Amino acid sequence: MIGTAIVAADGSYSVALSPVQANGGTLSVSQSDTAGNTSPTTTLASPDITAPAAPTAVVAGDGTSVTGVGEAGARVTVVNGDGSPIGSGVVDAEGNYAIPLSPAQANGGTLTVSQSDAAGNTSPNVAVTPPDITAPPAPTIAIDGTGTLVTGTGEAGATVTLTGPAGIVLGTALVDADGRYGVTLTPPLANGERIDAVQADAAGNASTGVSTFAPDFTAPAQPTA
Repeated sequence: MIGTAIVAADGSYSVALSPVQANGGTLSVSQSDTAGNTSPTTTLASPDITAPAAPTAVVAGDGTSVTGVGEAGARVTVVNGDGSPIGSGVVDAEGNYAIPLSPAQANGGTLTVSQSDAAGNTSPNVAVTPPDITAPPAPTIAIDGTGTLVTGTGEAGATVTLTGPAGIVLGTALVDADGRYGVTLTPPLANGERIDAVQADAAGNASTGVSTFAPDFTAPAQPTA
């Protein structure tokens, strides 16, 4: 029992409910006279104005789906970092859901997951991070005319590694927020040496390599005669 009242002389009544009923469901109402005779029961639905709790969410290791637990019958929506929906599905009777993602999310970032019940009440968002298993593209590379400064572009936050003859590491640089990097060579390369560049993102995914050649303004040794 969540409330009782006496019917007024004009036939009306008002019952305060405790606790408040604001999450859907069915209420049963009956009346009893002073002799204890009870009427048939009338049923009515309480309003549903209560948002469900945030669902749980886990991104698959290959970034192709999100699974978790929610409110049975609610619709779960997954949104990418740009605010675009990339998948949705309905929570089953056991409270579980599995949502395929299109496109798959395999380059890090943040996804937002929420659920909405049949009355349109939406839960708080929960943020999840997809795996980063996508290698960045190869960086660009160029060297100045003095053989001293190597510059290029890459993925912001990635580390560019330069190697020279025999695979010797010539230097490394972090790609800045504008997608640029620069490495000063000490000593300069001035004999046409090949320079290779590879970039690796924060998750350790390495790009393919790209090459350039140092300027050649070094005179050959004096010949014998």
